[in-house]
Amino acid sequence: MAQLTSVHKDELCADLQRLFSRGWHPVNLTKAQLRTAVDVFDAGMETAESAILADVSTTARAWLVANQTLARFILEEVAQKRREAL
Repeated sequence: MAQLTSVHKDELCADLQRLFSRGWHPVNLTKAQLRTAVDVFDAGMETAESAILADVSTTARAWLVANQTLARFILEEVAQKRREAL
């Protein structure tokens, strides 16, 4: 659907570093390792989104592509439910 730009990734890494430095959770990653993880997660999400679109019906695919904000919302809700199930 839409991968993050380098600027978005920089902002996300800075946000995560601030969050982790508040004592939320100890993280033994360097800034470079965190950036690599963000790059890999973003690429993986792009691959997963493409696979989802490939696996749904043609009608659903057209709707999801035309309504990417809602499609992303559905994806986020599924991720949230999966987090709750852990």
